[in-house]
Amino acid sequence: MDNNQKKKQLMEAGFQALEDCDFKAAIKIGRKIRRLRNTSAFEILGLAYSQKGKPKKAIKILKKGLRIAPDLWVLWQLLGNLQSDLNNFSEAQTSYEKALQCESTDEDSIRYNSALAYIRENKYIEAQKQIEQVNFKELLRKESYKLLLLASQTNITIFNELNEFKKAYDFGLSLLKDISHVDAFPKELSALYDSFATTMWKLTENNQAFEYLWKSIELDKTNQNAMFLIRELENQFSSEAKSFQLVIEGVMPVSSGHGTEGVGFFTSYNVVAKNPDQAFELAKRFEPKNLHESLRVEEAGVFDDCPNIPVGVYSTTPYIMFALKEEPKSFLGRIFNRFS
Repeated sequence: MDNNQKKKQLMEAGFQALEDCDFKAAIKIGRKIRRLRNTSAFEILGLAYSQKGKPKKAIKILKKGLRIAPDLWVLWQLLGNLQSDLNNFSEAQTSYEKALQCESTDEDSIRYNSALAYIRENKYIEAQKQIEQVNFKELLRKESYKLLLLASQTNITIFNELNEFKKAYDFGLSLLKDISHVDAFPKELSALYDSFATTMWKLTENNQAFEYLWKSIELDKTNQNAMFLIRELENQFSSEAKSFQLVIEGVMPVSSGHGTEGVGFFTSYNVVAKNPDQAFELAKRFEPKNLHESLRVEEAGVFDDCPNIPVGVYSTTPYIMFALKEEPKSFLGRIFNRFS
């Protein structure tokens, strides 16, 4: 195997390790690539350390990479993203400008990330100037759906924050028709739906707002923005309300060569309600209807009185699956640890 083949193989392994959240392996591979003098090492190492919760170390590595290869836009963009994460917004925008000056850049990606940094700084006019330069039609043509969804959700958010609800409505409605066939990237699509639901809410189209909110929850039941807006729209209070933590057990149908079988799961909910029964009914709405008959409350904890807090669901966890032959109670500790 020659050096180029080895570099390519290591690069593929490094990015796969990142996708698998195996950051230790990604760092090890990144160091090997670095010894082979390939600049992809800096991207892999930067991503690995940032996703491992070490952004300052990632920034140090990226800056070293940019001293060696100052024309790599992807390193400038990643540096800007990390600076934005650390609220160093001026430095982030400088990095994005450097990225735009490189050859063969992905301008749409850079403009989107620049807009996102301005939003974090509550500079919506500046954010709009950036997002307006994203070529949404070209992203659709190229089927770059993830970036299209992220940039579109950002565009609607900016319109909403600037009280340009009619523009948000026109843009969102046209986009949703164009992407009606897209079923990948559920979290990004969920975020798009909840932003468009905000537009509907501001236009006092509450029924449509609910429609998009439940579509959002169907795609990502952990979407807290959607939860918030559901509570706002329902606007229910109770002098008897308390905070409940529910551990719900259920069975998820799974198709196999032997027909439809079941896999057990646990999920946890934080709910404000009058009593455990109401808390359970509120939580059930966030689960697919085909699971409802299998759902039961495995454990319920009661916490503070909440007479001045809207009734509704405040958070939930992803599913923890188990084979039905296993003893399910062994999973309860894991649920509560994840929830707390």
